[in-house]
Amino acid sequence: MKDFLHNCRTDTESERKELEPKSGEHEFKTKKGVTIAKAIDYDLGDTSKTRYLVATYLGSLYDPDGGYSNRESRLDVQLKPTNKKAFDHYTSYIKSHNRLDFIAAERNFLNGN
Repeated sequence: MKDFLHNCRTDTESERKELEPKSGEHEFKTKKGVTIAKAIDYDLGDTSKTRYLVATYLGSLYDPDGGYSNRESRLDVQLKPTNKKAFDHYTSYIKSHNRLDFIAAERNFLNGN
């Protein structure tokens, strides 16, 4: 059997680092308490990584000021990963309610990471 594995690692425990979230977590919520954007910092020991999540509904970004905002407690709003540029535009829209920021965030989100 050892010859078949060609000296591959056979131990079950790996030296892979687990992602442990730091205390620096930024979360944006609506007035009703629904989380619509979140940035989570992970400490990898020698480096750190940030994961950006935004709220989506029906496959596109959720608009907290849009037509579904009055029913947001009953909607299936999901947090999906995105890139930093889309996250920055989306959080800017949450703060300023400038529609151009939402359009830019949606374009960056749909174009991919």
